[in-house]
Amino acid sequence: MWKSKWIWNTARVKKPVQRCFFRYRFALDQPGFLQLMVSADSRYKLHLDGQWIGEGPAAGALMNYRYESYGHDDRVELAPGEHVVAIEVLSYGRLGPVNEIHERGGLIVEGGVLNEQGDSLVDLATLGHWRVHEDRSFEVDFELGGLPFYCAFGFTETIDFRQSVGDWSAVDFEDQDWAAPVPIDEGGGMPVFADPPTFTTTPWLLTPREIPPMERISQAFSRIATCGDETDESAWNELLAGNSTLTIPAGVATSIVLEPGTYV
Repeated sequence: MWKSKWIWNTARVKKPVQRCFFRYRFALDQPGFLQLMVSADSRYKLHLDGQWIGEGPAAGALMNYRYESYGHDDRVELAPGEHVVAIEVLSYGRLGPVNEIHERGGLIVEGGVLNEQGDSLVDLATLGHWRVHEDRSFEVDFELGGLPFYCAFGFTETIDFRQSVGDWSAVDFEDQDWAAPVPIDEGGGMPVFADPPTFTTTPWLLTPREIPPMERISQAFSRIATCGDETDESAWNELLAGNSTLTIPAGVATSIVLEPGTYV
């Protein structure tokens, strides 16, 4: 039986689409190993000490949600010292895939850090001592170029780097100003369309992921397909090749289309 709770940055729904960052920083005075089970509504990316270690959840259904396990089959060892578990969660809300449309975002984490004997060193279950921050650099455009939003096509994401919080998944990132998350499943079930959300009598029915995750590789963009008149295409290609830097003056807007190359 899980003792963790679903959490979010606010009890009420603020936006139809929202991205939040969660952090749990801790210190070890002896070696340990990480064992976690994680799910989120709608999608998450899990980081340990600034390094990506997984993402999910696998696609499920409205009343049958998936979770992933970390450190159970492949051991994740931690040395004595400072560590941080950081999770990015993107909530689609009612604009998510039609098989799992929920009212709002949420994160749940069960597990922690254990010693060699299997005793708990750090309990990472939500609610706990997690911190949360809404990513205000993230916005969505529902009518790009006059085309209306359609759930099978998706929306366009925009990032305003002036609002970025920086390297938020790093161990030494200062998160003392971040808020404490709030529990969102006190009603005992999953949120349905309402504001504030009401809850069904059936909770998120969490079941383990049954298929392996998609392959994740690093691949550089091969070239610039097109760019705006404000910048030179050859300068962009030199930037991609690592041969030079490129400066875009303040107040100047430009656009580029990147060629991803061929997957081998």
